[in-house]
Amino acid sequence: RNLIINGNMQIAQRGTSVAGKTTGGYNTVDRFAYFNSGETITEEQSTDVPTGQGFANSFKATITTANTPTTTAQTYITTRLEGQNLQQLAYGTANAKTVTLSFWIKTNFTDQITLWLWNPDSNRQIAYALNVDAANTWQKVTWTLDGDTAGLIDNNNDIGLQLRWILSAGPDFQGGTLDTSWATMKTTGRYQGQGDFTGTLSNYINITGVQLEVGEQASDFENLPYGT
Repeated sequence: RNLIINGNMQIAQRGTSVAGKTTGGYNTVDRFAYFNSGETITEEQSTDVPTGQGFANSFKATITTANTPTTTAQTYITTRLEGQNLQQLAYGTANAKTVTLSFWIKTNFTDQITLWLWNPDSNRQIAYALNVDAANTWQKVTWTLDGDTAGLIDNNNDIGLQLRWILSAGPDFQGGTLDTSWATMKTTGRYQGQGDFTGTLSNYINITGVQLEVGEQASDFENLPYGT
């Protein structure tokens, strides 16, 4: 049911922590990458989780050297979904299915974090402005997205959809209007209203329980056996 792999952050084959990280890529939790834009971070598979929700781990990033991105620089956490695993969504047809994203987040940053979903095959995007309810408190986020009737996803092992949690972005992405419905990808306004997470030392973010599923409601997280 869950289109996201390792959404409970349980698998971390590369290692459980890395300090002094200045470049983007996969370093700890499998399938989730952090891409820098000039800041330095500590990244880890954390044991800080929402109480009573059945999770043992979360993905955590902490700013250890602050930096504010310029022009088109951007910082984000991302996970990528292969096109061959998304054909049931019927994107690019009149039968494109509605999906719902849900996850848990904890952070001391209360300005806007932009959720951004991109279909590179059709160069289409959709975004959601997330404002955390309370600092240092686990919060469940739910985002329901209409199916994209204009955005065909190729049936191959390339990226079919890429989900990003935008943490900071340069000024070239501001202005205009945030695309809260599917639209052709653009630069101006892509992350309109985005806050500057990376500009303050010791800002941190934890994420766990990431689930993307067909339908208009978020169901309980689908826990799979560790081996699976």
